[in-house]
Amino acid sequence: MGSRYNHWRCSLLQSLTLFYLWGLLCLICSCCRKHRQDGNFCAHGYEAAHYFLANEYCFWHFDYSHIMSNSFSSITVHIIFHTKSTGCMMTEEDLPRIFHYIGGVIHALSGYVYTVGGRPDHIHILTSLPVTTSVADFVGKIKSNTSRWLKEIGPSYKNFSWQEGYGVFSVSESNRDKVISYISKQKEHHLKSSTQEEFRRFLLKHGISVGEDC
Repeated sequence: MGSRYNHWRCSLLQSLTLFYLWGLLCLICSCCRKHRQDGNFCAHGYEAAHYFLANEYCFWHFDYSHIMSNSFSSITVHIIFHTKSTGCMMTEEDLPRIFHYIGGVIHALSGYVYTVGGRPDHIHILTSLPVTTSVADFVGKIKSNTSRWLKEIGPSYKNFSWQEGYGVFSVSESNRDKVISYISKQKEHHLKSSTQEEFRRFLLKHGISVGEDC
């Protein structure tokens, strides 16, 4: 009984498949006759299939014109900037809240934050760049907002300020996790090298020539 049922079910599925394919073929050939009017049944099947997929018979045809009126980007960067050598540094215990605050600033600027880290004298950020903001404006707003906030949280940051410069390095999607791991292990990295040595290494790695005083 089970064997006969399975045989009947397979035959039904095959019949339905053939019926569907025949109907599709008829539709394509009908389209061909409609646009060629030359009586050659399916002589222009390729053109007919293209018309079928791209025009009136294609129910999944999608209009992209409204999408292209917007702007999109996918640019991930590693940003590094330092505290001013003549000013005060961030304290170790304040670093987590500072990282969190910087993440909030980036979110408000329409960037996506992958991670924020660093040491008392410098900051590392892995983030996407907003579509409508230049790199200079983006970094400038992060630094100015953070500096202003730090001066409000306690008198120890009264003279706090960032250095004017910064480093921005592009990061591919395949290297993103590696950079996230690097930023999360800043404390360990700086047991072996200074902040200046680290920054100089990044510049050289990305083909940026630097002077001896950098």
